[in-house]
Amino acid sequence: MTERYTTALSDPVETAQPVAETTGRMSKIGRLKQRLGRSTALQQLASSRLSVTEDNNSGITADLHPGTDPEPSKVSDYETETREEAAEEKLHREDLVRPTPKEQALLSGNIVREEFRGGGQHYVELDNGEAGLYWPDMNTTGGKYRNERATYLVDRAWQFGLVPTTVMREVTYKYGKKDTVSFQEYIPDAIDSREIKDFEAAEQFYNDFYKLWILNYSIWNTDPHKGNVIATDRLYAIDHEHAFWENSNRWRHSFMDIYILGASAPKDVIAAAEIFLSDKVRQEVLEEQLKEALQCPDHIIQACLARMIHVAEILTTKGRIETLEELSEYSPN
Repeated sequence: MTERYTTALSDPVETAQPVAETTGRMSKIGRLKQRLGRSTALQQLASSRLSVTEDNNSGITADLHPGTDPEPSKVSDYETETREEAAEEKLHREDLVRPTPKEQALLSGNIVREEFRGGGQHYVELDNGEAGLYWPDMNTTGGKYRNERATYLVDRAWQFGLVPTTVMREVTYKYGKKDTVSFQEYIPDAIDSREIKDFEAAEQFYNDFYKLWILNYSIWNTDPHKGNVIATDRLYAIDHEHAFWENSNRWRHSFMDIYILGASAPKDVIAAAEIFLSDKVRQEVLEEQLKEALQCPDHIIQACLARMIHVAEILTTKGRIETLEELSEYSPN
């Protein structure tokens, strides 16, 4: 496009010719003014009534006066909405990635007391008032410490609150060896569920039963027996060494099938399924976190996510899981 600029500096005693008001695209002088602001040179030019004629295929003539800002470029509602959505998505992602206060406490505290307990567990107390459990040399048993952390992440994505807060941190044994372990929040006053009479039929635990069943399916836990569940006034899932396996024999220890299949899902479970299914950022963050935690072949992580999405679709559509056949498509080969 050809642009023609005519600049006339008139004598101060003469009357300047009238010009049209500024409209349309900003002229080059306008852009110069925007960059320089109220410079002395511009004020001198403006006092002499600088006239600018700009040919932009519509015959626009502009008159610049001191203190008159050019018309700002208009941003469409669509662009504004897109920017707002991107900002909200960024904040949401940051919230999902950010360690919880409990995670931060378990990671930052120093061990001040340690006690060996049955089953190879080490009970420890930290200088910030937290307490936790870990198993030594878990990284030599096929990645148990990674499975524990990954299961916690899946539970956090579901927002079930079944798995005690679990982080991976380094500990130093008495003889100086350092090791990376899964360090799990200690739940005081919890008891082994096997000590509870008619545990499976306890109505107070029904909601947690349902969540636990979905969690075990999601991580493909091949060892979901009652000994891996502890209870206070609610349930907690522990010991996930046999999760994220490719073994198709998932249901051999599933003691809850008879109580879950065909039964209506609790409202809070359906609500959690709706959130997970509609929250693509939550799904993406979980995938990234599982890759970091498990460091396993990608298809194992994709299978976990596929199972979570599939069961969420069933729950939000029908509100119940009728048979195991509904889930067989997403079983390991």
